[in-house]
Amino acid sequence: MVSLPTAFIFLADLGHKAGYRFPSLRLIGYVGEQMSEEAQRHVRGILGDVEIKPLAYSSADAGLMGYQCQQAGFGTYHLPTDFQYVEILDPESHAPSPVGQIGEVVVTNLARRSMPIVRYQMGDLASWLDGACACGDPNPLFRLAGRAGDDFKVGGGFIAMRVFDQALEAAGAAVSLNYVVEVEDFENQMEIRLQVEAPEPEQARDLAGSIREAVCQRAPLIAEGLEKTYIRDFAVGFVPLGALPRSPITGKVKRLDDRRVVPTAAPASS
Repeated sequence: MVSLPTAFIFLADLGHKAGYRFPSLRLIGYVGEQMSEEAQRHVRGILGDVEIKPLAYSSADAGLMGYQCQQAGFGTYHLPTDFQYVEILDPESHAPSPVGQIGEVVVTNLARRSMPIVRYQMGDLASWLDGACACGDPNPLFRLAGRAGDDFKVGGGFIAMRVFDQALEAAGAAVSLNYVVEVEDFENQMEIRLQVEAPEPEQARDLAGSIREAVCQRAPLIAEGLEKTYIRDFAVGFVPLGALPRSPITGKVKRLDDRRVVPTAAPASS
């Protein structure tokens, strides 16, 4: 099967609800976004011990930007230097990131002429790897490290979205790993809402407390905010499978909805 990670999580959740395991399924190939280790374990736990491989690191705008070999590990890709020039830049200084340091991926497609792609910010984080690959391919290796906008600020620090992946994985197959975190301000207090798809939302409600506690253990900043009351509430809710909004173009679930920054209205024209 070939699809997006969001779709494979949804398929696994439907299989769990129906008690079906796809016995002939041997290989899952995903594209379009990085599939976390937690999501891979979630899918395997329901669909069986299938092989899960990223087919490519690519985008509709810039084309193929990375390909894997048998020796490449999780999230690691070769750069196709014949037609792509990739920079990994420090998000603050915009200087090139040294080997091993995470930065933002910026792509220049060397082959497109009618619609040039020049220093295009992908919104992804990655780092260069040192040394040659064991497969013998001389093209350099880089490792993806998630989306640049996948963290949000609470108090004096940042919360990584992987915190929610880990907490939901610990809850088992009764909940999905398709979810959205909504963050909103109310008169100088913050409210966090975690909306999770579940095969049986009513039954999953019993897990809300343990999921909330698991998130707070992994993200002490949230626990501290609740204690000091600058976070007025952290709620966990459940919705039916497929109920969360998907992108009409890619089918992805937008996992973070930070409503604290409201766009300023454009001034009226004279």
